[in-house]
Amino acid sequence: MTRITLPLPLLGVLLAGALSGTALAQEGGEFTPSESELDQELDQSLAEEFAAEPAPERPVVPPPPPPSGQKTDDRIRLRLGGMAAYAWTGFHDIEVSHQSGNRGGDTVSFDGGDGDQSQAFEFEGGSGYYRAWFDIGPWVSLQGAFSHASFKDTNVLSNSPGGTPGFVFGDTVFQTGDVVQVRHTLRIADFDVAVHPLSLSWIRLDVTFGARYVYWQTRLDRVRSSQIEEKALEALIPMIGLGISVRPVQPMELFVRGRIGALDMERKEGRYRRRNGQSRRVEPFRREQSSVELDAGVAFTVEETVGIILGARINYLEIERETESERSHFKGTASSLYAGLILNF
Repeated sequence: MTRITLPLPLLGVLLAGALSGTALAQEGGEFTPSESELDQELDQSLAEEFAAEPAPERPVVPPPPPPSGQKTDDRIRLRLGGMAAYAWTGFHDIEVSHQSGNRGGDTVSFDGGDGDQSQAFEFEGGSGYYRAWFDIGPWVSLQGAFSHASFKDTNVLSNSPGGTPGFVFGDTVFQTGDVVQVRHTLRIADFDVAVHPLSLSWIRLDVTFGARYVYWQTRLDRVRSSQIEEKALEALIPMIGLGISVRPVQPMELFVRGRIGALDMERKEGRYRRRNGQSRRVEPFRREQSSVELDAGVAFTVEETVGIILGARINYLEIERETESERSHFKGTASSLYAGLILNF
């Protein structure tokens, strides 16, 4: 049997190494932590790293105002408004004629022409002019208007330049030298649907479609004999128009409107119509009617609610009606300067 003898120093070294390895094996957890402990330490480190003061919130900047002239509100707003004005009106370039059966039919002019105006009839006076509108949003409006006027003058029928000579109106003969009172009554009612293809804060365009009702009556009174002859005509005329309104500054509005219309109707043959058990003959007829309107002015409003309006208005009217028994024709121009009040709700 062979005996191996180790030196004492070497034996001490091997014994110390064995004891150190055993201690490391028993206490190895202090140096190799688990994954959960590593994750917990990492989370704690990140929390401490980013636990600094939060960044200040960025202020909310409002959007810039829209450019000048651009709509600021696209909501549908309903607005009702109206106008009442006093109009100083002159009725001129008047021609009337009325034939009843085989009598009358003379064309009577009350204008005076270029002659002595003292011999001519003058028709001037005050009248009423009213308007109303209902805006449905910025694009559509319903509009209506009414005006009425009555003009009268008394003069002597004369053959002198500028005068009105004798004539036959209906069944009555008015001779030169007669003192005659002439009275014209005019009523006009309008209704339109207006479309605004351009509607901005400083400009608006109008395209209108509607109708006009006209009532015109002429009454002739021979003063000395109290003979009276009168005739009235009515017309319903389809109308179309254009308009523009401009606001150079907020309280002021400049506007120009124009409308035109005409209607020709004819029934060449008569016919019978039965009503309430009775037959009634309807005569053939021919109607020609036309109208032109021009309106311009300026309006001043406070907060688009209350204001005043100043303007000028011209209306040209012509109505002709012919049947088997009579024929009537009226033509004239009414020009007005008006001032009134505006109220918007």
